[in-house]
Amino acid sequence: MIAERELVRVEDAGADLRLVTAEEVEFEKAAKADNTWRAYAQDWAGFTLWLTGVSRQDDKELWLDACRQVLHATVGDVKRYIREALTTGVPALVRDGAGWRVELHTHKPASIARRISGISQGFLTSGAPNPCADPSVKRTLAAA
Repeated sequence: MIAERELVRVEDAGADLRLVTAEEVEFEKAAKADNTWRAYAQDWAGFTLWLTGVSRQDDKELWLDACRQVLHATVGDVKRYIREALTTGVPALVRDGAGWRVELHTHKPASIARRISGISQGFLTSGAPNPCADPSVKRTLAAA
């Protein structure tokens, strides 16, 4: 069990970052199924890896710094992620017998839309501005 005051995630609260406790997260988590949250976490981890080059398997402080950086992603970053997911591929965490590894995968439009939904949830949950909600992102997805 996570200690009540242990950092679970970082929120962008305007100019400041705020720590979110396990107690706050448990309240939010009750609104969705566990598998949904796991999918969101995997989508966020893949986007973080793509944007920063840092994996959640890296050092915890390095991972938290990468998550803070991702909270400032732009609409252009999200659109570039969509284009690369369609063409050259984006990092995907794949489990094998030895643990997790990263592979580049291209995705179909419906899979990309689902991933963008998960990434969007990360911004919504954190309270940070959500670049995934921009109309041009929706147009980019529709054109995929």
